[in-house]
Amino acid sequence: MKKIVVIVCLLANTYSYSQSIQVFYDKQYVPHEDTLIIIVPNNSSSDHYLDMVNVSSNDVDLVIVREQIFMLSGAENTFCFPPSCFPPEFDGPTSPFPFPAGDTLSEFETTYNPKGQKGISIVKYTFYDNANPTDATSVIFKFDSETVGIENNITEKINLKVFPNPTNGKIVVSSSSAGSLPGDGTLSVVEVYDVVGQVVFTSAMSNLSPETTIDISHLTNGMYFLKVDGKTFKVIKQ
Repeated sequence: MKKIVVIVCLLANTYSYSQSIQVFYDKQYVPHEDTLIIIVPNNSSSDHYLDMVNVSSNDVDLVIVREQIFMLSGAENTFCFPPSCFPPEFDGPTSPFPFPAGDTLSEFETTYNPKGQKGISIVKYTFYDNANPTDATSVIFKFDSETVGIENNITEKINLKVFPNPTNGKIVVSSSSAGSLPGDGTLSVVEVYDVVGQVVFTSAMSNLSPETTIDISHLTNGMYFLKVDGKTFKVIKQ
């Protein structure tokens, strides 16, 4: 299928994890259970590729499992790994594939098609050694066919900042555009999503102040996505 250019946000985890298999997306290392947020068109399919490296001194029998954490109604996700491409309903596990120590595999491909729908789908791929399933690494794809733009909260070029992160409950959203909009003083709505794409909290930013504090202390600890002014930020509550 045709490969398209997408906007990608690689979100680094705050902890380390030791595993034989390391995964790379667009030549960037993806830590275990990290999330790739990818903007996709809503009217066509897009292909995405992962490179895997066996960084251990032992040969591995590589197995792949998919978990569709949340799928947009009507959307479709498939994946290919030599010698097979699997149908949409196949989650794995795949047959063990010999993966020598120090070798690199660049044949993994996943295809996502929202089929005209706008929204978010979340798919998790886990790569592990068949002889030792605990020796695994996972990558989470968050496909967004609705957002027109996305930035990481550490990107300097945007005029929005979210801090502290991680947080124990209160988050400050800072915008340099405060005071620039006419009208009733409302700049935009802050939406907080859980990992399955459901809105769990909303709040309004004020146009009269450069900073707005929102309180998510009532939410359980874990990873959330804060969406404001067309941009999405990963937030860890602990």
